[in-house]
Amino acid sequence: MVMHHQAGVSVWNDITFTTHPDGRIQFKHANGKQGFAHAAKHNDTWWIHVDGMTLRCTIYEQGAGGSAAGGGYIAPMPGKILEVLCHEGQRVNEGDTLMILEAMKMEHRILAQTSGIVRTLHFQTSQQVDQGAQLIEIDDEV
Repeated sequence: MVMHHQAGVSVWNDITFTTHPDGRIQFKHANGKQGFAHAAKHNDTWWIHVDGMTLRCTIYEQGAGGSAAGGGYIAPMPGKILEVLCHEGQRVNEGDTLMILEAMKMEHRILAQTSGIVRTLHFQTSQQVDQGAQLIEIDDEV
């Protein structure tokens, strides 16, 4: 399945999907029919149940699955920080869990993609984050 995505809106065939800040996904057919989709994520694969169909798409996101340029980790979707498992100045190893983000009633672990030193934590436990927000900055080991 190929979806075109831009700023919280994705299009597939004649269906437009809009992601709301609270995590709900609204769909609208070209013929005007609309409603809410149900989605579940496993790794980088999304299963989207919409209007009697089940769509499967793979989206390689920054954040839980990767890091942004310059060692910054990005929130893969809007949610709430459940737990921060590191602190500024701490040395972390590749694969360490740095934060746990709750989004769409699921927990997403933000993992260290490389070993390094935590430079900046942009959010703390219980804070809300928007999709695309920079969560952590890590300086790679040299």
